[in-house]
Amino acid sequence: MKYQSTHTERGSLKEKRMMARFRCGNEEKENNFWMDETDRRCRICWREGETIEHMLEGCEGLRESEESREEVLNEDGRGLDWMKEVWKIRELWQGVGKQNE
Repeated sequence: MKYQSTHTERGSLKEKRMMARFRCGNEEKENNFWMDETDRRCRICWREGETIEHMLEGCEGLRESEESREEVLNEDGRGLDWMKEVWKIRELWQGVGKQNE
């Protein structure tokens, strides 16, 4: 029986790595329990611990999403656009921070 083709099979290597990082929790700083609490805050709004739930529902710097954690992290690639948006906004905020130094 042949497996059904998924979005990730057609995606670029960068997209596959991005999805893997989000799915494994590597993009959630709140999981870094060894870091100080302030270092685990959201890299966009700096108000709460950085979790997928916070970024989907409570982050002031991201549009609120109607998708659930399960939908965004689904292996079929449905959440890829949202993940790209998170990375893009983080890059913008990091650039602003460097200009203010």
